[in-house]
Amino acid sequence: MKVKTFSKIFGLLCCFFILIVAGNLQATVIDHFDTYQGPVWEGTSPLYLERTSSLADAGVLGGWRYMQWISQNTPGLGVMKTSLTSNDGGSPHQLSLDNGTGYISDFRVIWGGSNLPGFPPTGFPAQSISGIDPLGLTTPFSFSVTAFDQGGLTITFSIRDSGGDVATWVVPSITSAGLHSKILSTFTNAGAVDFTNVTMVTMELHTTTNSTDLAVDFINTGDPPPPGGEVPEPGTLLLLGSGLVTLVGYGKLRFGKKNQ
Repeated sequence: MKVKTFSKIFGLLCCFFILIVAGNLQATVIDHFDTYQGPVWEGTSPLYLERTSSLADAGVLGGWRYMQWISQNTPGLGVMKTSLTSNDGGSPHQLSLDNGTGYISDFRVIWGGSNLPGFPPTGFPAQSISGIDPLGLTTPFSFSVTAFDQGGLTITFSIRDSGGDVATWVVPSITSAGLHSKILSTFTNAGAVDFTNVTMVTMELHTTTNSTDLAVDFINTGDPPPPGGEVPEPGTLLLLGSGLVTLVGYGKLRFGKKNQ
């Protein structure tokens, strides 16, 4: 009876591990902002007119990230009054929007853009992102706001397929930190978009209140990472699972000998 009980426990542990691995492999990373980039901003001198920035990064969707300053309520006033910086050296790595006192700004971030004027940026390969829906149309699209300061902000996500159709999600009036998630099938115009053949994902940030600051930790489709941590890599999970199976198997062998 004791051996049978041990076998049941062993089986349950294996099933639990398989579920963990499967769940993590279902996530598609848009960006975890692990590579420094930026800042982009509008300033008073030609030295401070860094309105666009492109960076090759194998860890993001499509292999590169493009950041763009769009507008500011009083352009030309101040230096670095608005900035959007990927991984500004803090922990966890994050995308940060920083408006100076009295400023309102608009920024855009693009991943894997192709087949559009000006995209991909010079020196970056045009490529299809392929599928971002590991669970089909029931796949959640998630992002985490880890810090927020001052008034309000609207974020718009756009997903463009190879045929030029675009699905959008407008996240209005963000006023605090937290996890935000929406099923792909509920995006506006989702029925017309082929989420298995995507060529561009875009995020636009529009501040609606002066001096608003924001930090975003990750953007994923599928299961979001656990709070306060990154998604374990498949190799790490397999190593952990191998150790678990070995330990349980060894315990079962010793337990069986004692009962012979």
